[in-house]
Amino acid sequence: MKAPFAILFKSIVKPYYRRNAAFFTFIFVLFFGVVQELNGSTLISYHYSLIRGFLNDWIFFVAVCIAWGVYAGRYLTFARRLLSTPHYSFLQIFFCAGRSKAFWLFLWMQVWLLLPVLLYSFVVVLVAIYHQWYMAGAMVLLFHLGIIYTTTVLFMQGIIRQGEGIKKTSGILKSFQLGSPYAKLLVRYLLTEGKWILLGLKSYSFIVLYFVLNANELDDYQVGLPFMFYMFGIIGHSLIIHIIRQFEKHTLSFYAALPKTLAGRFIEYALVYLFIIIPEILLIIMNYPHHLHATDALGFVLSGYGMLLFLNSLSFAGPYSLKEFLKISLLVFFITYFCYMLFEFPVLYTLLVALSFAIFIKSYYRFEYSDQ
Repeated sequence: MKAPFAILFKSIVKPYYRRNAAFFTFIFVLFFGVVQELNGSTLISYHYSLIRGFLNDWIFFVAVCIAWGVYAGRYLTFARRLLSTPHYSFLQIFFCAGRSKAFWLFLWMQVWLLLPVLLYSFVVVLVAIYHQWYMAGAMVLLFHLGIIYTTTVLFMQGIIRQGEGIKKTSGILKSFQLGSPYAKLLVRYLLTEGKWILLGLKSYSFIVLYFVLNANELDDYQVGLPFMFYMFGIIGHSLIIHIIRQFEKHTLSFYAALPKTLAGRFIEYALVYLFIIIPEILLIIMNYPHHLHATDALGFVLSGYGMLLFLNSLSFAGPYSLKEFLKISLLVFFITYFCYMLFEFPVLYTLLVALSFAIFIKSYYRFEYSDQ
């Protein structure tokens, strides 16, 4: 195993650190070189306080995990960019020893690529154990195990696609031809082509929702203002809906000709947007019952989900440009909030879901016809 890993180290790990030397130098100076200039504290006490704050405040915890995830995406993008060149086709040889051995070899390579983060995380876990914050320490460990496993699998898939001579878009189409659900196909495209837009939208929606809900104490309970900010974040997802629609228009137009009922097609889209709204659902559940009553928490979830379905169906009503669709989405936001002030939550989310299904049934094939 030493010789194969030495090849990987010289071919991928070493070029990665050489290419990003300036980036690592900047991070090192920022976190370790200017500490005393900031507050006169020692280096150890500064990072000790930073780690304790990270382990005690879960919004800080989520922000740091996002930063670690972005770093993992950075080195995975670098590695997969190398795979797109013919000079790295030799990596397919590693599968000759068996897929299991290749997996552990590539996993060890991911560990080396993630090494700067892992070293700091090791200190974080030690601090968590010292203060008996075992849950926080376990979450850090599980997060990094998940990153290492995921990046290893994605890297192996990149090598396999390279060997089959499949480009990114054709790989997506092939997964559809092999019988993958349409919802999985759309999610996969969104996570590859629109990942940064998705990350930005989810970060904004998540952070805003977190602060407005935590400010909503039961002693001074109100729903209107948190719901307004929440729905505004949901409306921002119209950008994602437009991206998905353009992908369908230019790449998946054949799907409309397949023998599938409109109800079945609507369910496929419902699964896509259920996946997209999962972070908001989890955050709402975490704020019950301290900041939201049960009926209001259910209303938040179903209204936000219904809004995504409604905007998705509305996108079929005409060949809108992005600017036009954003204007329509903003108008829908004001109408929805006005309806919320007039009716209760059950009426609102029932209307959203019912109208989304009715508009989808009426407009789906009209959208396809207008693009021909």
